[in-house]
Amino acid sequence: MEIELTTDFNLNKTLNYKPFLFLFKQKPERTVKYKNTLINLTLNQNNNLLNIETDRKVDENFVNRIRYCLGAEENLEQFYMLCRNDKVLSDYIDKIKGIRIVSAFSDFEALVSIICSQMVGFEQYLKTLVKIYDSYGYFPEKEDILEKPEKLDSCSLGYRKKFILNLAENYGKVPIEKIKGLGAYSINIFNIFQKRNYSFFYKDCLIDKIAREYYNSVDSVELSRNWGDWRGLAEVYLQKFLRDN
Repeated sequence: MEIELTTDFNLNKTLNYKPFLFLFKQKPERTVKYKNTLINLTLNQNNNLLNIETDRKVDENFVNRIRYCLGAEENLEQFYMLCRNDKVLSDYIDKIKGIRIVSAFSDFEALVSIICSQMVGFEQYLKTLVKIYDSYGYFPEKEDILEKPEKLDSCSLGYRKKFILNLAENYGKVPIEKIKGLGAYSINIFNIFQKRNYSFFYKDCLIDKIAREYYNSVDSVELSRNWGDWRGLAEVYLQKFLRDN
């Protein structure tokens, strides 16, 4: 089956940017759990079409989920205009165009991933996700973790294991804001990367450093107002490209 893409979507650039949440490894393939069935899928882009190959028959809701996770139909022209007018982002506009934030296949998967990202660098975070994925053979949902929590033992989680177990026990029972291990910072990350609501903003030491050194601003939150409803996306790309340099 095929998904029609916006003209700027570039799967290879997104993979080179490094997979986030939905794709854990460099190849555009993974196993997902959908309606209690494991489905192996591979993605391949041909011009403005994204081909989805699966080893089982899937329905339109499945295809729509992939479309959503990849931001395949997002129109980012307003964001690109903002970048062109920004003193720092303007230097990276050619690199930014075509890259998409990639969301998790499920909200629960996203929350586990966010817990794994706490207090570690990006590379270590990705390694942890791969360990969880490889341990179960797919990324587990809450019932999988509750049924076989021992599979987390080899995933180098440390104190995060108890937060993931607590998440599995409480997910769907209480608002995620009330689940231990998910503070305001994590909820903002969740809204940007999973809900694709780029008006959210997370304050951390890296964005504070960027505000000081590149924008002569002492307040990253105040600086973010310049980016309006795109401030979360602006922050993500600033942190990506300035950190790489």
